[in-house]
Formats: sequence, C-alpha cells, structure tokens
Amino acid sequence: MRLIHTESLQFHEFEGRGSQLPPYAILSHTWGDEEVTFHDMASRPRSREDLARKKGYAKITQTCRLARQQNLEYAWIDTCCIDKSSSAELTESINSMFKWYEDSAVCFVFLSDYGACEVDLKACRWWTRGWTLQELLAPTDLTFYDSAWNAVGTKSSLLNEIWAITGIERSALIHKEIISRFSVAERMSWAASRQTTRLEDEAYCLLGIFGINLPLIYGEGRMAFRRLQEEIIKRSTDLTIFAWGTSSVESGIQISRDLFAESPELFHRVWPVRSNGIFDHFESPEFSMTNKGVLFSEEHPLIEFQIPLKFDQTYGLYIGDFEKSRVVILLRKLVPGFYCRQGCFRIPAEESRYWRKLAPARFYIAADLDEWSLSSTMARYRSHALHVPYHGQFRIHYVSPLHLWDVTDRLFLRPLNDANISKDPQVLVLGFTALFGETEIELIVLSQYGQDDVPGGLRIFETTRYPQQARELLEMDPEKPRTLSSLKEIMTDISSATDLTNMIQLTNTERITIRVCFKVVDFPVEKRRTTVNELTFEVTTYEDEWNTY
Repeated sequence: MRLIHTESLQFHEFEGRGSQLPPYAILSHTWGDEEVTFHDMASRPRSREDLARKKGYAKITQTCRLARQQNLEYAWIDTCCIDKSSSAELTESINSMFKWYEDSAVCFVFLSDYGACEVDLKACRWWTRGWTLQELLAPTDLTFYDSAWNAVGTKSSLLNEIWAITGIERSALIHKEIISRFSVAERMSWAASRQTTRLEDEAYCLLGIFGINLPLIYGEGRMAFRRLQEEIIKRSTDLTIFAWGTSSVESGIQISRDLFAESPELFHRVWPVRSNGIFDHFESPEFSMTNKGVLFSEEHPLIEFQIPLKFDQTYGLYIGDFEKSRVVILLRKLVPGFYCRQGCFRIPAEESRYWRKLAPARFYIAADLDEWSLSSTMARYRSHALHVPYHGQFRIHYVSPLHLWDVTDRLFLRPLNDANISKDPQVLVLGFTALFGETEIELIVLSQYGQDDVPGGLRIFETTRYPQQARELLEMDPEKPRTLSSLKEIMTDISSATDLTNMIQLTNTERITIRVCFKVVDFPVEKRRTTVNELTFEVTTYEDEWNTY
C-alpha cells in the first residue's frame, strides 16, 4: 500500500494489510478538475509550487493537515496514491479499496459543494457517486467537511440524516460487520441511484460490499456487472439477487426476460426482501451457474398460481418476504425443465393460499436468451401439441405428465427427444370436473402422443363408473411419463368405455352425452404462429341441440 507522509508529502511503500500497516487517514471525495495524480507527485524535479497550481493539490495538503492534528503520520488519497498506468496496481487497489477504508484510523469526507452556497446536505454530489458508497460504509471513524474544510459532523452524529438521504439502515451504517446480513437485493438497492463515470465501475465499486474479487476488464461495459452477479451466486444462496425490477400487483407486471440485471439501477424499487437463504447458508437449497443457465436443485419448489387481478395461470419461484407480501419471480415455461424470467413482483400474503407447489424436480432458468432461438424452440415444442382451452363448464383438476404440461399455454408440450414414442405412445391424462346445474361430474380423458402430428383419442369415462381404475390413474406419480404399454391393464379394464363419448344420467328424466373432439387451430407462440390440436367438448341432451364448449 502506498501512503503519503503527512509532513514531507513523500510516498512510502508498505507491505501487508491491517495491523501490519501504520495508522493512516484516508480521504473520500468526488473527483474534480485538475486532480493531482501519482505521476504528478512522483515526477522529479517538480516543486510544490508547481503542484499547488492544480486545484486538487489542496485536498492533499488539507488531508495531511487534518491527519497531523490527529497525530497520524500517514494518509491515503486515491487521486495520487494509485499508479493508474499500471493495470496490475489498479486491479489490486480496486479489489482492496473497501479493506483500505475499513482499516483506516479516520476517514475525512470532503464535500466540495457544501457550505459556500448553503447547499442542502442531501443535494451534495457525494451522495450520488458509486465509489463513495463503500467509502461511507467501510470506515468506523468518519467525519464530514464542507468546502472550506470545516467539520460538519460525524457519521454517528448525522446518522438520521444519512439514513434519510441514502435509505441505508442505520445498523449497516454503524456496524459494517453486519452488512453481509442484508439481502443481496437490498445491498444492490443502496447503489441504485448512484452513477459512475465508466460503466464497468458500476460493478467494481461494489466488490467490497459483497466481499468479491474480480479481474478488471475496462471495455467490457455491462458485462462487468453480469460477472459480479455470477460471482455472487457462487458464494451465496440468496435468491433476492433475482429480485430486481420488482413491482406491486397494482402497478402491473414489468416483463423482462433477462435473469440478471443489467445495472444496479434496476434494483431501485427493491424493498428490503428477506430471503430464506440469507441466514442459513449451509442448509439453503443449491443453485448454480451452468452453460445452460442457472440450475436450481429440486429443493427449490416451483409454484403454480393465478396472477392476482388476472385470470392467467403461470409459474413462479418464491424468493422471499416483504412485510405482508410474498416476492415471486414470474416464469415462462420454454420446454420441459426450462424456464425464463418474466418479471418479479409482490403478491399479497393472503393470495399465497392459492399457490400449488409442483413436485420436486431440478429445473433451469435461462440466463441468455436470443429472441429468435427462443421463439423458434418454443414453437417446435408446441407445434401440433394438445391444447386444452379454458372451458367454464369443464375445469381441469389433474394433468399428467406434469413435465410436459404448460399451465400458461394450457397444452402438453411435444416430447421431441423421445425416440421410443413411435413404438410406445405416451399417454396424456386429464382430470375434469364438469358442472351441469348443481350436479358435479368427475371425468377422466385419456389421449396420447404417438409418431403422428395429431394426438390420438383413447377414452373418456366417469370416475364413478370405473372408481378403481380412476384411483390408480390419479394416484400415479404425475411427473412420471406413462406409455400405452404401461397402462395396458387399466386400458383393458375400461375397454367397455365408449371411445371419446360418455353417456351420463343426470336425473330420472334427463340424460346427456359428452363427446371429446379435436380440431386443428392456429396458435400464437411469442412472435410466431404454429398450429395445435385443440381439445373441445360437445354436450347434447334429449331435448337440446348440440352445444360446443
């Protein structure tokens, strides 16, 4: 670490960290015109009078003066103590910055725009810069100075004002050792309204706050922030890293397919979400970055639920709580086992009673999406699929296999990678509750995916007519694919059931016939269109004409 001697203003090099270094003062400020650089200070011969002509030289002399008043022999100032022409030194310095501010004996915050014009404290530029966030959090002893280098107050004495300006919890401001207890999303939100001159520094200025080290690659742009997030998930089980862009139900769902945020600014609407994984790291479910996206273990249960204020059903990943709300990532099913993020929003806690947890299974959330590939892949898995549109009179209560079912599109995805399907067709099971006046009828419809593009119709029957077979079907693992050969015994038992037609006696005088029909219809998939096989019901009675539902 390179320090300035506060009397001679000469550089001194020190090896080691923490207690191995002499006590030193450190300066926090915003960069301005004519800052004194390392090369300005190191070049010889050069008189102090030459350096003094630069506006930034006063920061060095005043910092050293204040340090001497506190009996400190050394000081550190970022403008001149780092040789920025050395990429190795710059990388080491930025990765050590939080620690250097944390280990300082005292930190002087110079507010160059406060005092002379009676500017309100919260209007100072210092609060808006990315690098000054860690410079606020890391030091224990921190004092603010106005433009004339008069003391304004300390971090402790101005605690309420700082909290009001930054939104950072007072405990985090005073006790730096508990910063890691705050969720990833909340720590990101502290930087959401701050700016840096270079895009890459949006990520690099947060390294110390997350305890991360990264190589610096200036020129990579937003990829720096992406690399930071990927590094965080290698060390943390906190799902709130995906809680950016969070909105309330009332404000609507903000659709965004990217799993990772593009910048800290997207965390600006994040509330202090409490993630289940923050305080029990070793017991929390695992997720990790792969070349297919982020892989979530089966301990992360997906949920299926209806979006409040809408009729749409969708998938979600519950990531934490905020007050009386549940914070959920909305997911779109792409293909079996793969999803993409559609947004993140709060759901009132009372709505969570309508959630249905899906059976445990590993799944991926895509991290990088090419729109053309996305729509093309989704269309292939949905082409000639079995689609079940919403029927007010026929409500679905059971589907199998679940890994093929897409609750959003209400269809069974085609099992494109199943080479055996032509030899042994896969059976699709649908359980319906049909309403006829005050009468409820439980029905099971069996269809199949074979080598043809058109789903085959097998049977429709009332559960009360074949109770044992119905129970066997509904008690089987809904995640496990069922082939025609595996259901041979059941199919034999219900062989007397009429194919795709079922006659039901409602009352002594009223009888109905329910018939399952398939028709080919156009179906939108993202920015494409494909065709699906739509399942509909035709119901007739003795006295009524045919009605289609």
